[in-house]
Amino acid sequence: WAANLVLKDIKLKTAVAINGTPFGIDDEFGIKKDIFYKSISDYDFESFKKLCFLGISENKINDFKFNQNAKFELINLYKNASQKNEDHINWNKAIISKKDLIFPSKVCLDYFKQKAVCINAPHFVFFKFKSFGEIFEI
Repeated sequence: WAANLVLKDIKLKTAVAINGTPFGIDDEFGIKKDIFYKSISDYDFESFKKLCFLGISENKINDFKFNQNAKFELINLYKNASQKNEDHINWNKAIISKKDLIFPSKVCLDYFKQKAVCINAPHFVFFKFKSFGEIFEI
């Protein structure tokens, strides 16, 4: 969703979606609006961090500079969710984490279909790779 808003006028050589769809907060192809709202209402920073990094060692999580204002970011995403947009990006591939507790993997699979590649990782996949090059090689 955010990539479509930000990158819609930029010509990309390769576009790889990671744990999301072009629709962000959406009852069909995104995180259901009521579930997203509940995650803001019941927000707890430590719980949110654990959802993002499920299964990652505590040391790596503690070394990561996680935004303490994540709730504020979630609120802004929710407020801007009404900005519906078409999928402007020609996605070459979609990497979908089986352990994603933030964005439903079934929704991503339904949207991206044959472009989808599933990996065994949480929502935040970047600890699994040494570089973006490794991500593109999947």
